[in-house]
Amino acid sequence: MLNLSIKIFWHFFKNNKLLVGFLCLIQIISIFASLFVFSYFASYTNANKKYDSSKTYTVSFNGAFIDDNTMLKEIEHFNNKCDLELNAVSIKANIDDTRIMFDYLYYPNHIKHGRYFNQDEFVTNKHVIISGDEGVIEEDKISICNDKYTVIGTYSVGGYNILPISSINDVKHNSESVSIVLDKYPDDDENNKIISQLTECFENAEIIYPERIKNIDSLWNDSTTIIYIGIFLLSMINVAFVYLYILEKNNKIIYIYRLNGATKTTCIFLLANVIFIIALISFVCGCIFSRCVLPSIIEYVQYEDFTYSLGIYDYISMIIVYFIVIIITSAPVISKYVKNISISEKRLG
Repeated sequence: MLNLSIKIFWHFFKNNKLLVGFLCLIQIISIFASLFVFSYFASYTNANKKYDSSKTYTVSFNGAFIDDNTMLKEIEHFNNKCDLELNAVSIKANIDDTRIMFDYLYYPNHIKHGRYFNQDEFVTNKHVIISGDEGVIEEDKISICNDKYTVIGTYSVGGYNILPISSINDVKHNSESVSIVLDKYPDDDENNKIISQLTECFENAEIIYPERIKNIDSLWNDSTTIIYIGIFLLSMINVAFVYLYILEKNNKIIYIYRLNGATKTTCIFLLANVIFIIALISFVCGCIFSRCVLPSIIEYVQYEDFTYSLGIYDYISMIIVYFIVIIITSAPVISKYVKNISISEKRLG
């Protein structure tokens, strides 16, 4: 069956080289346009996912010394003033080139392996630690400021070793920043209020907060978005019409095979396979063209809108959409052609 389909494709290509080349070129351009639009929307989706998962405000001291008692007092002051629920508050420090994070709030989600501090360990320094090195195992000892801390778990983000806030006065350190993670991301008014409160509490510190590239609402109100949606729709319509034309050109060949004893099922598979061969060649060429040309095109548009690089799963998603369009377009036409062949046979009989 496949060999016969390849023969039909080769016969079609040999007799219509310029036409097939032109049709494939149209497909390549359509696929490129679709991947361009896909990259645009994927960039926004990816940015908003990072934005939603972060919800983190950072108070950076930029190397300046800050007294622990003053810092803890200001954190407590902010915690009391903030109307939103805080998920985590951590103080990041550097001790003899060892990265330490003091958990101000009880936050067991930090754990990857092992366990988190129990309530007694959290409020009283029991010399236990959560290691940032995944190679360390439970009950290992870590030396900090000449004291031995017992590992009870591991944490894999940023390479930080985690200590409870009860340890902060027993460990000589230099605080680098305070990280505040909200339970959910605030709206614009709440965001401005939080920044104002943090600025009031930490006057000489730099306040770093998560920010979207664009939010979803502005995305749909953007004229560029409307243009890109139009490009995608035109590309898919283009795909549909090209394959309708290919079916029309191969109709007579299939009719000849039917008259020579091919079953209806065979005719359907022959047409479908010819379509599949052309579609696969066009899609592969379109992807290669996109990989080579898309980065250069992006330089001439708003680069900040394209922060996402397409991966293998994105191409798989795109080829699924591509073939769904082809199937939706081709299936009724193939069915119609086979039906017309049957009617012609009856008339000839």
